Amino acid sequence: MNKLFKIGKSILLGLFGLIVVIAVGLLLYYQSIYEETPLPTEITPKPSLSKNIGTSYKPILLPIPKKLVWTSGYFNMPKTMGFSAPVEDIETIKKVCKNRFNTEGVASASGVFKCIKNPTLQEQSYILNIQPSQIKVEYNDLQGLFYAMTTVKQLANQTNNQLPCVQIEDAPDMKTRGAMLDISRGKIPTLETLYGIVDFLSDVKYNQLQLYIESFPFAYPSFKNLWEKTETPLTPEEIKQLDAY
Repeated sequence: MNKLFKIGKSILLGLFGLIVVIAVGLLLYYQSIYEETPLPTEITPKPSLSKNIGTSYKPILLPIPKKLVWTSGYFNMPKTMGFSAPVEDIETIKKVCKNRFNTEGVASASGVFKCIKNPTLQEQSYILNIQPSQIKVEYNDLQGLFYAMTTVKQLANQTNNQLPCVQIEDAPDMKTRGAMLDISRGKIPTLETLYGIVDFLSDVKYNQLQLYIESFPFAYPSFKNLWEKTETPLTPEEIKQLDAY
């Protein structure tokens, strides 16, 4: 019996050693033949390391515009954004300048940002023409203007505020573009975190955020027993603030 046990043990050890040798051999083999698949040239990011971005760099725009033509030259973003626009849109544009670019927007007929109403464009669409001396935006509604300015923000963030000249015509495939966030499981996000999520979604031109809520993440006025032991439930006032953000 002992002899059979020793034989069986030796066989098992031998098989284990063989498996280890095969595994190591396969690992070495795959490492020797592995080649990293390069990204296509048109989506390979090329970071700007200096103020002068050079002539070959082209920023990545998301979502990809319907029509995009790069032209020659660059537009240097000013510290204060002077703009001309229809009177009824001036206050909204000032808010966009503050929230999108963290700068002051000043209404002026000689402003380098030309915002022009074009009733022939469809909802949420825009035409953006960046030239060395000015930026011209055509839009039908304020949503279209907002998305045009968001495109300008994407360009500015990737180029140290030295925007390559370009002609863009863009319109969404769907009027509603949203994301749903389940806040019923795990840590409940604070209002500031939700503001950050809204800002991120806006930067890629989403226009809706849905919060999925079960039980305790929301401070129901009539059901305190569901959330009173929760540290940070979202209150009705906070939801209203988020909706107005």
